[in-house]
Amino acid sequence: AAAKEDAGGRCRTLLYVSAAEAGWSELPNGDKLNEGVPEWLQRYLSAKRDVEAAYTSASLAASEDGTAKPLRTLLARPSIMWSYNKLDVLPLVPLLALLSALKVGDGAFN
Repeated sequence: AAAKEDAGGRCRTLLYVSAAEAGWSELPNGDKLNEGVPEWLQRYLSAKRDVEAAYTSASLAASEDGTAKPLRTLLARPSIMWSYNKLDVLPLVPLLALLSALKVGDGAFN
């Protein structure tokens, strides 16, 4: 998202780490993907989308001269965050790699 520079020539930037699955609603048939997950995950993804929308339309508090400073929001949507301490998601890796290779989800899995 574009943002104007502040008086010092810098723009204010916020990086929000969301979830790749939050982008499902933007895909063709994304509503069907969303319907196939548990209800708690649907609520989680809905909350992620609400926060994304709020941040992308936000501006920082008014400055001393009364004008709102712009806020540039960067959205990161990682699919799996994994470490050697979290082996329970390891079986999903081949499945997501296959879905990505087949272009299933139009980029939701890569």
